[in-house]
Amino acid sequence: MKIHSSTLLAIAACALAPMAHASVSVRSDDVSLGLRLQLQVRAEKAWASNGALMYNVPEGRNGEPDDLDFYIRRARLGFSGTWRQNYKFSYILRNDNQDKTGTTVTTSNRVPQTHVAFVERVFKQEDLDLEHGVRMGLDYAWFNGASAVFSSSSFLFPTARATDQGAMLAPRGVGVGYKLSHKMFALGLDVQNNTGDDNSNAGSALQGEGLFYGARVHLIPFDSDEKGHMRPVESFVGKEGTGVLISAEFGVNQNDNTPNTRTVNTKAYGFEVLGHWDGLTGLLEWRQAIRNTDNRTGADARRVSTCYLIQAGYALPFGDQFLEPALRLTKLNLDGGAGEFAPYGSSEYGASGRSFDLGVNYYIHGHNNKLQLAWQHWSAEKPVRVPVAPNKFENKRPDADIVRLQWQLNF
Repeated sequence: MKIHSSTLLAIAACALAPMAHASVSVRSDDVSLGLRLQLQVRAEKAWASNGALMYNVPEGRNGEPDDLDFYIRRARLGFSGTWRQNYKFSYILRNDNQDKTGTTVTTSNRVPQTHVAFVERVFKQEDLDLEHGVRMGLDYAWFNGASAVFSSSSFLFPTARATDQGAMLAPRGVGVGYKLSHKMFALGLDVQNNTGDDNSNAGSALQGEGLFYGARVHLIPFDSDEKGHMRPVESFVGKEGTGVLISAEFGVNQNDNTPNTRTVNTKAYGFEVLGHWDGLTGLLEWRQAIRNTDNRTGADARRVSTCYLIQAGYALPFGDQFLEPALRLTKLNLDGGAGEFAPYGSSEYGASGRSFDLGVNYYIHGHNNKLQLAWQHWSAEKPVRVPVAPNKFENKRPDADIVRLQWQLNF
């Protein structure tokens, strides 16, 4: 649905929003404006233990979980557009995790927050089939593929990959970035405020804080489509074609002073190999983060976090829609060779350990309207010794089994 008008674009967008079924765009001679929406509604049931007692995954504490938990995993609304073709902009609000167990349901935690807000100057070299641009504002650094490059609308499972978390360094802050794009490769560079940027007296008054620097490159050594169809998505939903995408990334987060008793420096590395062969989409990923902490009031510390992941899905025609069985194997070690035996925690990925995910996706209208059902089994990296009788102990691993059903609408 398109409207050509020189009147106030915002009024037109608001008037058309209730009629939106796929997309709404407003155009004038200078401005192109499109409405953006992503909704992920989820039902979740978890069974877990800390090795000895029941563990409540949604609340991240010992105890019996609820019978079932419903919540809004993602609620994001905003607009993106161009001005005079050479400028891009975007403003997105988020109100994620509404009514998620573990947080008190009040009006205060249902207040939207700015998720993305940026402007970008785009330069095109059509003779070389190149596009590059400089972006400034609030956005993910184009660095961690799991958090910034692969859109959450295309996830193969309701949960994101384990590398999309703070221990793996996945910044989203205010800064400036540069991106160079071609159908066979892309390069991105970012400089942002560091991930724990604290301008309060308690955090940074004693010492100036640093910045985050990130770089990512991906190459497409093979693509069966002459125009190029390979891009970073976790599923191609049965699209015909074959191709391979290989990426590498490096990031440095310097001089975080939160709280003022320590300074943290983190480096992260990673690579991905994405393959597509008609109905089959597969992904292999490795990522490592090295965190060095200068404790000004105690001993220094060094922590190495590593994640290995492999996943695949095969989309099968089902009338006009697709059914896609999927599996994922993950090994996550958040603290080097420490041999952790912590329970699952409250994240979607679990603590250090191994997880096996099995799921099926029903694509009603591709990634724009889909249902996802998945089961995740997680076990801790190391067993914990627990009493089972007077003067008798056994080694048992903390574990978790979680079933999630999610419905996504996205445009």
